[in-house]
Amino acid sequence: MSLEHNSYSYLLVGSSLLLLFMAVYVLAKYRHRGALELAFLVLASAAWALFYGFELQAVDLPGKFFWGKHSVAKSLLTFPKESR
Repeated sequence: MSLEHNSYSYLLVGSSLLLLFMAVYVLAKYRHRGALELAFLVLASAAWALFYGFELQAVDLPGKFFWGKHSVAKSLLTFPKESR
């Protein structure tokens, strides 16, 4: 599985790192009602951005399938859940 670097993948990987730091900051600083849900949503978005960046870097078809499968699985975590 070989990777070819491009500017889009750099932006996605960089934004996933920024989102990761944002989730850690929210968990460390805020104790409000929705802080945990916000941190989970930001972490799921960071995982999607990271795996989608790797999918864009993949040059062969098995690599694209592998990273695409993971990015779709992580994007399903962002769907709204039933609130109680």
